[in-house]
Amino acid sequence: MNKYEQGVPFDPGYSSISVYLPEHAIPFLQEMESLKAPHQKKFRLSTGEKALKSLINISRAFYLGCMLWGAYVHYRFKDSPRNILDNPYIKLNEEEAGKVNVNQEIDFTKEFLIRIDKDYKYFLKKPLDIDKNISEILESYREFANINNNFLKTASTSDIKIPNSLKHIQNLSNAELDILHDKIYEVIKSEKLDNLLSLGFYRI
Repeated sequence: MNKYEQGVPFDPGYSSISVYLPEHAIPFLQEMESLKAPHQKKFRLSTGEKALKSLINISRAFYLGCMLWGAYVHYRFKDSPRNILDNPYIKLNEEEAGKVNVNQEIDFTKEFLIRIDKDYKYFLKKPLDIDKNISEILESYREFANINNNFLKTASTSDIKIPNSLKHIQNLSNAELDILHDKIYEVIKSEKLDNLLSLGFYRI
């Protein structure tokens, strides 16, 4: 695409419409711990269910979106690699880079999901109704971050390595890749990041 002659953005716009799950999950867990009576815990889980499901879906969509964008720019420009613009990780010093730990983030999210699901089953007698492919997305993102060394040296589209779960995107034509591009930007424009979860063929 001609508009990317000078380079492609590291983030097409996800961060402005996303959430960082631990920032919301930790206070919720602390609040649950502070409640002593079972009926209080039951009430809090019931009233918080919609917000929790939204938080989890947006987080899941963010991880998927990052991988879709990485696959798009890698395969779309495989014959003429582009510079990646504004990668915040590439500017980190050695100390800051050492603190980047995607594995810890993924592990926390998975443990949170297990714990909260147990609470729903115990107090509300039902599981928390979320898409079961979240574990696959989380593990795919773990692979994505690890094989790319947390993006600390990702300066070009040719540097990006794609996780196994999304390698099928290499079979798309440039025209089909551009459809994926447009769908991503439609989601960003809508500010409803979880719409990424319904992209059909592009979903893990």
